[in-house]
Amino acid sequence: MKRVGRVPIIGVGVLLAVIAWGDSVPGHAQTGDSSGLGASVPRPVAVTVDARTTALLLLDFVPATCNTDACLDTVPAAVRLLQKANAAGSLVVFSTIPVPPPASIPFQQLRTLAPNAPIVAGFPDKFNYPTGTLTPLLGILTGHNPPIQTVVITGTCACGAVLYTTFEANNAGFTTVVAEDTVSADNPFESVYIKFQLLNVPVFGNPTNIPLLPDATTLSRGDLITFH
Repeated sequence: MKRVGRVPIIGVGVLLAVIAWGDSVPGHAQTGDSSGLGASVPRPVAVTVDARTTALLLLDFVPATCNTDACLDTVPAAVRLLQKANAAGSLVVFSTIPVPPPASIPFQQLRTLAPNAPIVAGFPDKFNYPTGTLTPLLGILTGHNPPIQTVVITGTCACGAVLYTTFEANNAGFTTVVAEDTVSADNPFESVYIKFQLLNVPVFGNPTNIPLLPDATTLSRGDLITFH
């Protein structure tokens, strides 16, 4: 696993695509159908991950950040994915934001399924907080026996913890899978934009959504992810 130099989160090409989309984004775009938006977002694909070297990250399922209907509606899918990860014996890691409890405590329906899973705090990049200071997350993943190679990312919000933590995971050499049914956004435009950005980020792009492309992101869905 080799860490490369940092690159900008948002490339010029992505900014141009966002500008080209304009103000109108049809609701069906949230399913991956981006016809007419000036950018292509492939539909989620099935993946089978090695349970021994895969970690499930549950990002910011806490009252401070997950307090909208859009986010709360994703919790059941996150619960089902956590149950699958648990059954396969995969590593589970929670994240929160550095605010006082109870606003920073992971939701009970998730935490009770993994009561001993580590919790890291930061925002929005869960690898670095404060800026320039590593959180325990990288050490948890690399110190696992065997070391983690793939991370499955869930949580909120799409344009915050999910985007930045996924990018930094790729930057650190991990292959990432984002379970889109467990990720919430405030509006359809944000949903499509984040999917596009995750697949088209400079250096670590996977624009055709090839399953488990190394050091890049795959868009999947909870029911399409198998821990083996």
